[in-house]
Amino acid sequence: MGALAWMGLGFSGNVQDMKGVELPPVRVLHVEDGAEEVWTNDQRIQKEGARMVASIKTHYEGTFVPPQSGMLVRIPYMPPIVLDGVPFDGAVSQVVLAIPEEAPSYLLLRDSEERWHVCSFSHPIDHLMIPTVGEAPLSSNTVP
Repeated sequence: MGALAWMGLGFSGNVQDMKGVELPPVRVLHVEDGAEEVWTNDQRIQKEGARMVASIKTHYEGTFVPPQSGMLVRIPYMPPIVLDGVPFDGAVSQVVLAIPEEAPSYLLLRDSEERWHVCSFSHPIDHLMIPTVGEAPLSSNTVP
């Protein structure tokens, strides 16, 4: 399965009214070998993802080309987070952090209308990644 297909998996539809529902897990795709990890989606991850979104510097128009190496970290939000004062306004249901090995990290935001937005950001990813690295994921498998 390619990175674009992997990004499209997960929940969809209207999640605005889903209170008290457990958050879908965070999924991490290791691009080179297709290995996938599943992490618990907790408040720390939710806050760090929101901080990255709040630090958006540039919003790119055009087609997204997934990285050939590194990782993709998919963070779902229920309910979607509402953006204000960034290059576009609206609700975001999913954030994908792209961490290429040889280039700066960037964000892919999925809005409530299922469109993707590619953005650069300034918030460090260390707070999201360092506490999680080394913890046992919920599950790990190889994606065919």
